[in-house]
Amino acid sequence: MSNIALGISVCQMLSIDIELFGNTTLGDITAYTFRVSVSQDSGPTVASLNCYVVAKDFLGEVYNETQSDGVGYVTVQVPNASNGTALLAAFARVPFDDRRTSFALYSFAHLSPAPAPNETFLDLNPLNYTMTLSLNSPATTTISGGYAFSYTYKSNLTSTSNSTYAIPALLDNSPTVLVVQGVNGTASFAEWTSYPQVPLEFGSDFAGSEENVFVYLVTVKGTLYKLTMRFGDVIK
Repeated sequence: MSNIALGISVCQMLSIDIELFGNTTLGDITAYTFRVSVSQDSGPTVASLNCYVVAKDFLGEVYNETQSDGVGYVTVQVPNASNGTALLAAFARVPFDDRRTSFALYSFAHLSPAPAPNETFLDLNPLNYTMTLSLNSPATTTISGGYAFSYTYKSNLTSTSNSTYAIPALLDNSPTVLVVQGVNGTASFAEWTSYPQVPLEFGSDFAGSEENVFVYLVTVKGTLYKLTMRFGDVIK
């Protein structure tokens, strides 16, 4: 094809929004309540929620469901000793089709200063069931371990070298979220990537030009995604 602009994007079937609703500290535990909203093209939807919370030396899991307005609440309890940057990984699945499973992540400060916007300590690159890790500040960063999460399963990540981890083939119709924990100086952190790496978008942005849009449903690792292809004339 000549003189054709092309744009491709892949996105999840469900949209998930996470909001910190409130927190309470009692003794050695702090409880965090999150408001999770799930919607699809037709609007808010009922979905089952499976959520994981990762903090320093701590992993928790909690379940719930959204109501007819697409909103559900989950409460996680985190030991106060696990202070630092924490992550909530929320998976949502509609009841009538387990292929419609999506995820969202929420980073929050647990009894510590809030993480700086866009601050990262790692580059995580998953490909062919292997994740390559590179440190942005090797002299001050120490890796303590990692996890792989899907809607149903969780697993520790196994290091195959100083810079690579094996990605487990979890038997689940679900994306996989990969989380790596560590310490930079005295500050603990948890950073993540997804496998496959969705949402994905590349090609022309069609600014100021006409476009023809084609939308398809595709399956990747047993999970449905929305593939959008855009074609248009090249502006000369």
